[in-house]
Amino acid sequence: MFKPLSKTEIISNASILFAKEKSTATMKMFVYVALMALVAISHAMTVTKMETFPNEKNDVTCPDKSTCPDGNTCCELAEGGYGCCPLPEAVCCSDKMHCCPSGYKCDVSASMCIKGDHILTWFTKGPAKPVPVVNDVTCPDQSTCPDNTTCCEAAQGGYGCCPLPKATCCSDKIHCCPEGYKCDLSAGLCLKGDDILTWFTKYPAKRHAKSTPLV
Repeated sequence: MFKPLSKTEIISNASILFAKEKSTATMKMFVYVALMALVAISHAMTVTKMETFPNEKNDVTCPDKSTCPDGNTCCELAEGGYGCCPLPEAVCCSDKMHCCPSGYKCDVSASMCIKGDHILTWFTKGPAKPVPVVNDVTCPDQSTCPDNTTCCEAAQGGYGCCPLPKATCCSDKIHCCPEGYKCDLSAGLCLKGDDILTWFTKYPAKRHAKSTPLV
């Protein structure tokens, strides 16, 4: 394997050649060219290439909050939900299984994508990444609190969310305490034997609009 020469070695070798061939102009030119070539090779062998990292891709969010990879198109599936067409800005076919490139039309009977005289085999959709499961806590009035919280009645009516799981709801309907603790309303504390904690304040639960019945 070729071992790059150091600058000292290159200059030393060149000096020896010049000393031996002082009277030959052609040899001097040869040595000069060889010297430049060796310097270039030595430099090239020691250059470290910088690694290039691709840009992070942004997922495409479908109407039901599921996601497809960047450069894909969300298309409805026959069984419900959405799938991913492996094309950007694609045309979703009415069979809800296939898709075509932008500008093409789906020929469902021929299983083709058509654009004038251009005919392509249509594309099959892949599954979208499911919507993350959020386990909200449903309160008695159908309002909701985030997972690992507790629904407690609110002073103004309805329910609020105590930021603790299985919490003790205080009778002032504003505060709450951890499971197993009692509310000390006069001191504003949570008590459990010798353990004393500052009580927690509830925040409003998420209210949901009532659905309109179909006529």
